[in-house]
Amino acid sequence: MVQYEIKDVVCDYGIYEDGELKLILNSAHNAHLIKRILEIDVSVPNSATPADFVEVKHGEWLVKTRSSGSSIKCSECGHREDRGPAWNIAWGISNYCPNCGAKMDGERKQK
Repeated sequence: MVQYEIKDVVCDYGIYEDGELKLILNSAHNAHLIKRILEIDVSVPNSATPADFVEVKHGEWLVKTRSSGSSIKCSECGHREDRGPAWNIAWGISNYCPNCGAKMDGERKQK
């Protein structure tokens, strides 16, 4: 079982885990609160299972430029958002699709 202790460290308070310094706080009260939280957390087994995790989808924004404006389209789900004629790609695009949640870390392509 992990053992937490609090010891004076120069003019602050250190939280030690099995003798190894892990955290320094400037308040004895906060040190005792954190120690209690850590002790409770360690006493409860981790109940996460592989089913609790969701695979991250990866995609890219496909940018289409027309004289009437531009549009961006998610490569994963096809969600499209139209932009006005004054819109510029340099102004930025969301890093995630608002429809399917795909992380847009692929290269943006002109279409």
